[in-house]
Amino acid sequence: MPVQEEKAAELSIQRSARAQPLVLPDENGRLILILFSSPERSREFVQEFPGYGGGRLTEFVWILERMGRDYGIALNPGQDIGFDMEPETVNQLIDALANRPTH
Repeated sequence: MPVQEEKAAELSIQRSARAQPLVLPDENGRLILILFSSPERSREFVQEFPGYGGGRLTEFVWILERMGRDYGIALNPGQDIGFDMEPETVNQLIDALANRPTH
């Protein structure tokens, strides 16, 4: 997940525990969370967005559990192995996770 870089100048570490992910509006003005299946797949894309050279490696479920409703998701945008998820689909996944049985 590309995140906005907020690094201590000399230490090159993130100072904030709250990462700002890369979110872009689509052609209809809906907000789309940008995700990649590997850091290598993100490199070319994030060059167009200064300040988003950092990233967070995590599981998809972790993202869904923490993101807000009504966002779409673009996985590997601009690549053959990518796909888009409409906000309605993402909301359904979030609901399914919230209603899953816990053991």
